[in-house]
Amino acid sequence: MKKMVICTVCIMVMACASDNEEELFGKMFCGEEAHSLADDITPIINANCAIPACHSGIQAPNLSSAQLIMNNASRIRSVTQSGVMPPASSGKDLSDAQIQAIACWVDSGAPNN
Repeated sequence: MKKMVICTVCIMVMACASDNEEELFGKMFCGEEAHSLADDITPIINANCAIPACHSGIQAPNLSSAQLIMNNASRIRSVTQSGVMPPASSGKDLSDAQIQAIACWVDSGAPNN
């Protein structure tokens, strides 16, 4: 009985051990290059997210300005990493490089640069 309890506890600990973003989505390689909100991130959001009938004020969150993008940085990272956004029905698709740029920008503190 004691061995069963120990095994159960070990399995539970191991099952929870990989529930972090890095292990679920892979480690992003950001290198030395800093991603710019104005030059890199805003164009991605404007072309794929803040479009008419989507996150330009119609759907939450509103991503129509740099400040709103910064306010929702973690959420943007999460939904782009998971592939939830942009939805397939939108006809939009982010490249791996765009997804990585968003993740690196957020991981660097989502600066207004």
